[in-house]
This record gives sequence, C-alpha cells and structure tokens, in this order.
Amino acid sequence: MCGKRGCWETQVGSRVAVHNYKIRTGREVTFDELVQLRRANDPIAVEIFSNMALALGIGIGSLVNIFYPRCIVVGGALNQVSDLVLPIARDTFAKNSLFQPQQDIKIISSKLEQIAVYWAASRLFWTKLFASARNYDVFLISLYTMSIGKSVFYILS
Repeated sequence: MCGKRGCWETQVGSRVAVHNYKIRTGREVTFDELVQLRRANDPIAVEIFSNMALALGIGIGSLVNIFYPRCIVVGGALNQVSDLVLPIARDTFAKNSLFQPQQDIKIISSKLEQIAVYWAASRLFWTKLFASARNYDVFLISLYTMSIGKSVFYILS
C-alpha cells in the first residue's frame, strides 16, 4: 500500500490540480478552467502546475532509472498544458536521472489525445503475445482522475 502520500497520483494529474486549487482558494473549478487560469498567469494556478511539473520530472527520472526508455509520451489531461509543464519536467528529469546523456531520451506530448490509452493497451497486448526474449517495449502507467479525465504516461523503449 502506498498510504496515499507521495505517490505520483497524489501529485500529478488533473484531479489533484483541481483539488489543490480548491484547497488554496476555496473555489471549485474544472480542469479546463484551471488551465485557463494558468494561461492567464493566475499565481496559484502557476504554482500548482509548477509543482506538478516538478513531481512529473522526478517520477520520469525514477522510471528512466529503472527502464531506460528511448521516449516518454505524456498524454491525457496533461496534454492541455504540455507546453507549460514539460519544459520544467524535462529540466527536473535531467537533474534526477542516473543515465547520461539525458538528451537521448525524448519526453513528448501525445498527439493521440483520448485514444492514446487504447493504442497503448493494444500495443502492450500484441507485444506480450509475440514477445521473444525481450520484455515489453511499451510500459503504461495510467493515473485515473475520476470523472475529470486521465493523465497517462507511456514509456516506449
């Protein structure tokens, strides 16, 4: 059990961003509204997304240390703010990854939008079905955020 403290789902994703904004301001907003507030440079929204980007970068660094993939694709709800979050996440990743050179590992946003989950799941199935001595070439972590949306991270090796 993770104890619901410190795990990725408590720090990264649309649900936690909305929850943190409500705690800080007392206002309930949707994730789309929070993205608009971030783009309008609302200081609390900026801080929430910056903290999320730091946690994302640390998590990506940990996954790279374990799996050493060629590419990490961030999708789901975080796609809406990938231009704001990924630069910070990349910098944090570079500081927390054991592998050199980090520039060989791409961190990109998904162009598949909502169908990315289905693509990765089918890829995982076919890879496992036809795997030889190699392990999975796709590893999927999905952070479910209830009815707000999903933040999905794929590691392609």
